[in-house]
Amino acid sequence: MAKGSNLERIKNVNINAILDAIYEYGPISRTEIAERLSLTPPAITLNVAPFIESGLLYEIQSDQKDGSRTLGRPRVLLDFKADAFYTIGVDLGPFATYACILDIRGNVVIEEENPVCPSDYDTALDYISSIIRGLIAHDLVDSGKIVSACLGIPGFVDASAGILRYGSVSKWRNKDIAHDVSKRIGIPCLLENNARCRALSVEMFGHEHLPGTYVYLFIARGIGCQLKIGKRAYTGAGAAAGEIGHMVLDRKGPLCPTCGNHGCLEAFASEVSIRNNCIAMMESGRDTLLSSICPDPKKLTTKDILEAEKQGDREVCRIMEDAMVNLGIALANAINLLSPPLVLVDGYVMKVPRNVGLFMSSVQENLFGVGMSDVDIKFVEFNKFRTAYGAAARAIRVNILREKE
Repeated sequence: MAKGSNLERIKNVNINAILDAIYEYGPISRTEIAERLSLTPPAITLNVAPFIESGLLYEIQSDQKDGSRTLGRPRVLLDFKADAFYTIGVDLGPFATYACILDIRGNVVIEEENPVCPSDYDTALDYISSIIRGLIAHDLVDSGKIVSACLGIPGFVDASAGILRYGSVSKWRNKDIAHDVSKRIGIPCLLENNARCRALSVEMFGHEHLPGTYVYLFIARGIGCQLKIGKRAYTGAGAAAGEIGHMVLDRKGPLCPTCGNHGCLEAFASEVSIRNNCIAMMESGRDTLLSSICPDPKKLTTKDILEAEKQGDREVCRIMEDAMVNLGIALANAINLLSPPLVLVDGYVMKVPRNVGLFMSSVQENLFGVGMSDVDIKFVEFNKFRTAYGAAARAIRVNILREKE
């Protein structure tokens, strides 16, 4: 490699690291950035100057930040100008299509819920593009400041290529969705797995600094497990890492509604399997509150099931207990393998305290070599827009913070 190109690479690495530090810790002084990155303050000044000039970053005096007055000259801090640019996030979920526009700091400008994306690929491209074009045309934001969109979708996603290797809901294979949508909307488009989107949403827009390594367990129609190792999302070969839902717990167990194998976690504990078990119970004629909450089994929702559980329905409680115990076993297996310092758990089913208790007891019973004091397990407040937020966050990381795809 030529000396000049090597210096350019080092410069780009420095810029990425500087922007990252400002995003995570801002408002922050040049001296603090230099100390964190082992660079000199003049190097920080040189690198941030173009971004201040462009309006992406701005300077603020420390006494303006907290209202305090100190002797001597106030420190000059750097931070991102939140409304300098915007990104769009779209969640191609199994129950609805959620979309949003966020500013650089994750503040929601627009969010909307739309019907489920069509299953036909070409029709879906038109549908997705129409949603994004509608957001771009909205009068609440300057369309010229929208730098990118990103789609979050369940399945095996090669994020760097923007290709869906396999859609666990749509069943699409090897679709270049990011490129195909980008051609239609006229701005760059990215693609990311839905569980990784949700983890990124918490990481970037949450109110605490997360460790470089953690696990994010997402329980919904399917069950995903995002792995963050050394501040990098681990996707594995074929973009298939994190599919904890297809960890086999009992090879003679029930048929998985997603993959067709027997006895994997999703066959015991996904929202689909829980709903299917409740429907089968209703149709068998057993006494259950579900018959009054939702007389038509075909219209049964997870919300209905949780309501019956909260009212103490014996049959529903049994089904949910089985699901929570198996979820706990699966997470304990992941902790035994990876020994992460932090696990974040995200799922609508965890809105019921009973389920949290059953799940945590199962985790504790199945740990080996580590105890509950060695891993911090936290529950993320469920938000149906979180995947869309995380997709927009991914667009921020790639197009504004210059993270390599």
